[in-house]
Amino acid sequence: MIYTNLSEKLSDFLHNHGFEYEKRTFKMFTFSRLSGKHRIHNIRPGQCRIVFYSSFYFYLSSPFEQILQEFANKMVSGTPVNLNGNRFFLSSVQVLMPPVFDMNATPIKMLSPITIRSTHNEDDREETQKTHYYSPLEEEFSQRIRLNLLKKYQAFSNRAFDIDGAEFEIKPLYFSEEKNFNLVTYKGFIIKGYTGIYELTGSRELKQFAWDCGLGERNSQGFGMFDIWKRGEEV
Repeated sequence: MIYTNLSEKLSDFLHNHGFEYEKRTFKMFTFSRLSGKHRIHNIRPGQCRIVFYSSFYFYLSSPFEQILQEFANKMVSGTPVNLNGNRFFLSSVQVLMPPVFDMNATPIKMLSPITIRSTHNEDDREETQKTHYYSPLEEEFSQRIRLNLLKKYQAFSNRAFDIDGAEFEIKPLYFSEEKNFNLVTYKGFIIKGYTGIYELTGSRELKQFAWDCGLGERNSQGFGMFDIWKRGEEV
């Protein structure tokens, strides 16, 4: 739905090219899950229907302003929105002011699961390749989130942080391996991710960039979006 509501030129660039870093490409946008009063009806194993009983909404974020401008302009054009074969009409579009980050610890709440992984071969055969998704309780989780963020930053800005000197860390604040684990099937692939409340420390600039483009991998597939969490809010 997002790609089809951008210009053909921008949609083609993002989908087929993106922002490059070495052999990696990044789309530089992320979005939240749908929010609104709803109920999930199981149709058969592995298939369900989501029924909304009121209006619903989602968040879209990007450091590339053209994405947000084109999407918002198309949304307010009055054209019905097609989402998975269903037609919807837009009620409103709001532009939210980004938070002001500092070097203090910043509590955040994931609006879509955060995922980070590594792939390796158990031996020299390609068919034995295995993927490991990191839990927030593993030490490498924060390290890989940080490196992924630095790669996205360099791909977008053409300006590299000092990898050894760039301070950025994420750690779970209110988190349950069982409660916050999410198993998502996307185009036949199994993706493991986690929601929950986390704490970001380090560079203000990297925090701001993470706010815009998302944390971890698969941001343009709806992973890694977060909001500031205020104490007293629902965990």
